[in-house]
Amino acid sequence: MAGAQSLPASACRAELAVVVRPKDLNTYQSVFGGYVMQRVDELATSLAADISGRAVVTAHLDRLTFSAGIRAFERMRLIAQATRTFRTSMEVRVRVLGEDPLTGRQWQTSEAALTVVGLDQGGRPAALPQIVPATPEEHAAYTLAESRRRARLAARDLDAAPPASPGPEDAERLALESMSRIVHGRHAGETGQASAGWILGLADELAAITASRHAGTPTVTVAVDDVPFLRPVPAGDVVTFRAYLTATFRSSMEVRVDVWQRPRFGRTAAPVARCAFTYVALGPDGRPGPVPPFLPRGEQEAARAAAARQRRARRGGGGQA
Repeated sequence: MAGAQSLPASACRAELAVVVRPKDLNTYQSVFGGYVMQRVDELATSLAADISGRAVVTAHLDRLTFSAGIRAFERMRLIAQATRTFRTSMEVRVRVLGEDPLTGRQWQTSEAALTVVGLDQGGRPAALPQIVPATPEEHAAYTLAESRRRARLAARDLDAAPPASPGPEDAERLALESMSRIVHGRHAGETGQASAGWILGLADELAAITASRHAGTPTVTVAVDDVPFLRPVPAGDVVTFRAYLTATFRSSMEVRVDVWQRPRFGRTAAPVARCAFTYVALGPDGRPGPVPPFLPRGEQEAARAAAARQRRARRGGGGQA
């Protein structure tokens, strides 16, 4: 598809089906949310690279929701659709279905919206082919993509405490859990940078520990939203993840993970991403149970709690999440 100036939306679609293996499960015998995030990012960036004929990177994850699980040896079917381009960026929507391999029954499990940026040979943002809708459904998706982009830009200042302020030392003080990893070649794509899916998978793993630690019960991921990727992390650098609780609700809570980058032999850290995860606490019967309250301490934690409530309101706010 390289070199095309415009493409019909019907040609901007890709599918992937994988069998869920026991190694892909969480401790509750359902597919691990971080594994789904990695697969979603892989398919979205692969489709965008095929459409544009360029190297691409994920710049933003608007939202990824989880509504049902997939168990071992069931299929996970991913369907990606590029909905619209904005000069150097492209929105890709990904639906994730569970599928019974014996009966063919399918069920919706997840849905995501990602923004992917095309790069030229120098690693700078480059123009992408325009996507041309034809059917009513394609026109609706095309229009919604613009609405989501405007909402995303308007929400840039939603959080009064982005990861760049005041610094990694403060994030360490607030963190309930933290970890660091070296970016190896297997974590990097053709650009030589850590993939967004790999970062999201590790962030979800750490956030889940924090959520279960606070709840005192098992928890499951129901959403991750508002994830800007601020800078690339090349192979060989170190990424540090710090997770802390921002707000609690009746049976759910938000855990934020700030991701930092530093050279392997350096000391100066720079912000990479801010991930806002929502978890639901599970009672002994496997159903949503109450979450202990979290009381913010000081202005910074109060601002983060207010931002968490606004994100919840944008998601719909009802029910557990």
